[in-house]
Amino acid sequence: DEIRGQVIGQMRAQNGEEVLGVSLTRCTVALICEYNVYTYALDDFKILAQFPTASNPRGLGSLAEAGSPVRLVCPGQTQGAVRVQVDNSATAPGTGRATHSHVFLAHERPLAALALNSTGS
Repeated sequence: DEIRGQVIGQMRAQNGEEVLGVSLTRCTVALICEYNVYTYALDDFKILAQFPTASNPRGLGSLAEAGSPVRLVCPGQTQGAVRVQVDNSATAPGTGRATHSHVFLAHERPLAALALNSTGS
């Protein structure tokens, strides 16, 4: 909180991984590391999900601003693959929410850029 000059919460990547990129919406933040993407809820700073990736030294990843459900795009687990994740419940079973993960080969070489527009397309 800049007005009060105090920290209101803290998020860290697991296992001491270096955060290479950050993407956020009003309610979710994604910490993008070389081999994982972690999503957190901004209201309580708890981890929502962890998504393993192929080597991602550029910290590529993006959240859509559209709200609910959350849409995330990040590298897949193989070189050149892209993962589009709808919702954050991939590693949170029992939430009662549907989750959809789409992985497709986008390129034969490592990815250079990823982005989503505000509606998630």
